[in-house]
Amino acid sequence: MTSTPNITPYYLGREYASFYLRLWIKKEHILRRVDTYHLLDTEGVRQSITFDIDNHALQNIEKEELKCAEDPCVKAHPFSVPVILLDKKPLFDVDLRGAQGQAIHLCRRYENIAVSAHILVGQCLALGYTGKVDSERSLFNAARRALGYGRGSSEVDKQKSSQAFINEAKKGGIGKSIVKLESLVELLSDHYIQCIEHAPASDRTVYIVKLQFTSMSLKQGDLARSTKPKQPLSGLALSGIENDEMIIGYGHRSILPPGLARLSRWIGTSAPRIKIGIGEEIPNHIRVVSAHGTTIDDVVVVGEQQGYLIGINDGVLIERHRERASVILREMLKQKYEVLVTLNARRGNFLIPGLVVSFLQLVIMLIAMFVGPEIVSRNAIAFTGTSLIAPFVSALFLTKENEHELVSKIVNTPRMLLLLSSIMAVFSGAFLSLLPKPEACASSFPRHTPHDFIAVLCFVMLSATVILAILCVVLFLSTIWRIGKMRRIVYMRDTAIKEGVKWNTPKKKIIDTERSSNRWVVWQFAAVLIMIVAAIVTLGYIVAPYAVNLWIGE
Repeated sequence: MTSTPNITPYYLGREYASFYLRLWIKKEHILRRVDTYHLLDTEGVRQSITFDIDNHALQNIEKEELKCAEDPCVKAHPFSVPVILLDKKPLFDVDLRGAQGQAIHLCRRYENIAVSAHILVGQCLALGYTGKVDSERSLFNAARRALGYGRGSSEVDKQKSSQAFINEAKKGGIGKSIVKLESLVELLSDHYIQCIEHAPASDRTVYIVKLQFTSMSLKQGDLARSTKPKQPLSGLALSGIENDEMIIGYGHRSILPPGLARLSRWIGTSAPRIKIGIGEEIPNHIRVVSAHGTTIDDVVVVGEQQGYLIGINDGVLIERHRERASVILREMLKQKYEVLVTLNARRGNFLIPGLVVSFLQLVIMLIAMFVGPEIVSRNAIAFTGTSLIAPFVSALFLTKENEHELVSKIVNTPRMLLLLSSIMAVFSGAFLSLLPKPEACASSFPRHTPHDFIAVLCFVMLSATVILAILCVVLFLSTIWRIGKMRRIVYMRDTAIKEGVKWNTPKKKIIDTERSSNRWVVWQFAAVLIMIVAAIVTLGYIVAPYAVNLWIGE
């Protein structure tokens, strides 16, 4: 059994049940809600939710529902106000502050249960519950038990307590409408309603509260469409349908075949996306602050019924700048939405330096291969020194103590390839230093043992380094090129949207144009890769035999 608090939630009457139900469903007292997401790492998210609360609206609802006189009947003491639906999972660093930074009481578990139980009773009354006062108290007690007060935490206990509440509601005369109540009970079995303390004595018309918490809710996975609720909720006037999980992953609108898409993810040429699920409780404003070292290059909104929203007569306004994105939602349809935020690593932090280092390694190793062992042995210090310069330079970019974990994830494959290439360059430089001077060998250098073995080994190490360096150069170039092309397409789309709003251009035309541009970029990229592969193969067949003859002989 779970431990119960010292204060037991008790039933305040049907007026309070209707009062809390109205606060939760209609949310007339919440003028504006702003959700801000700070990406801490690949799992943690610092979420800040700001509410603009209308004090006068609360007092008016109080007068109407609680049948008060001119002065609010609870003016002498604070009371709980339901504001948001949260998942039942651990939250860290929970904090509630006012506009001036002053601490505000965040309702504890038993207070949340008390309000939620009144909401459940209020929903029963709205659906036609006709039980007497004693029956209402029994219904309230069953509701609080279904919400977790005084019961076990096992799935069996949850199901039993939920069914007991449903049975109590049926006794009160709820017939076919019981399906709506069952949907609400199921919703609150995995979620809870968080309340804040309101001090009605305040004379301010509008006051601001900011709820902040850290949640390990950023999960890994494919961004599959999951906008349909688990249970049919039609006809239930409940604001706060469950939000989707916040996911970092790939997919969704991908124009590549599944196999190529998986390969693109693995090598790092696909940009990861953050999916923020929004239920029917739609905030007015969503802000995303990306990780340091990443840029937000695209933001789109996808609706369950409307599809791809771009800001033309669909209530969406999107603005972004480097590490910040802002999504304003106005007069949106009551449905589920997904906000997709595309992230890329800053090119100047690793990609461009990695390209330069890889290119230097490639040039140095190619020069060593095509001049032959005799010239290399005569200039062993120069070749060995230059072969070690690039790896030491790359070490500056391979090890970054303060690098964000999300950046490390994005550039993981290019970094591993650059690391392998740098290690091979070090070994190649070491073996090059072992090559003997021509005068120390026979005239047929390097075909006599044991020098021919060292030469063969050097050639193998140089060849492996060249192959890895080529892979690094191609990968870095393709990633830099992809980011540039994507930014260009997004810029063109944003420009088209602004012109479309001005000239009332059909949304479909802009979407089709963007998709056509994306397909053209893919084919263009494929053509460039084919040309690179063809050039490498040609060089291998024409130039490689010359290098083999120099180092190994006929």
